[in-house]
Amino acid sequence: MFIKSKKVRRGLFAYAIFRTLPGILRTAVLIGAATGGIIKLYSQNVKSKQKPLGSGAYGAVAIAKAFKGADFPMSKSQIMKKYGDKEIEYHRGYREKVHNILENIPEGNFNSTADVVRAFHEYAD
Repeated sequence: MFIKSKKVRRGLFAYAIFRTLPGILRTAVLIGAATGGIIKLYSQNVKSKQKPLGSGAYGAVAIAKAFKGADFPMSKSQIMKKYGDKEIEYHRGYREKVHNILENIPEGNFNSTADVVRAFHEYAD
C-alpha cells in the first residue's frame, strides 16, 4: 500500500466505512464517538491528578538507589556516616532514614550494594 502509517490507513478505512453508513446511523456513530471521547478525556485527566507514593522504588531497589555512585568497599560506620541521613521508601508510603533500616547489620566491610542488601535481609527483625 502506498501509505506507510498504520494510523493513517486505519483513519482512511474508518472514513470509508463511515461514509457508507445511512444518515441516522452516521449521526449515532458521531454522538457515540463524541461522548466516548469526552468520557475518555475526563478519565485521563482524573488519573493524571493522582500523585504516586514516592519514587516507585521499594525494598532492595530503594536501598540500591540510595547507594548509587557509592565507592565500595565501605565499612558499616562509613555507610552510616555518608548515607545514614538519606531517606528512602523501603516500605511503600513510609519514608525512613537509611540508618534506621540498616542499624541491625553487622560491623564489617561491604564490597557492593548487594552485600549491604544481603546483610540487611539476613539480620532484619
